[in-house]
Amino acid sequence: MMSTLPSRQEIIEVIKQLQTGTIKRSQVAKWAFTIIDDDEIRVTDQTSWKVIQGLGAVDLPASDHDYLYSFDDFDDWLNTLRS
Repeated sequence: MMSTLPSRQEIIEVIKQLQTGTIKRSQVAKWAFTIIDDDEIRVTDQTSWKVIQGLGAVDLPASDHDYLYSFDDFDDWLNTLRS
């Protein structure tokens, strides 16, 4: 049976929890990678897929600031998912 991507609303909820600190960046990255690594996932929404890929790297450090992705990126992802 084919797996499906989480809905945009589910992804939005994860990003909101990330913004409020309810869940850790490492937890979000791990969650995203379970989706990215699932060969059964059928990608039907390229926007959601791109955001999931970004969330997979949300705990990576950057050379010029703490993390590769910042709260500004989270806001951009939310706006993209809501459009």
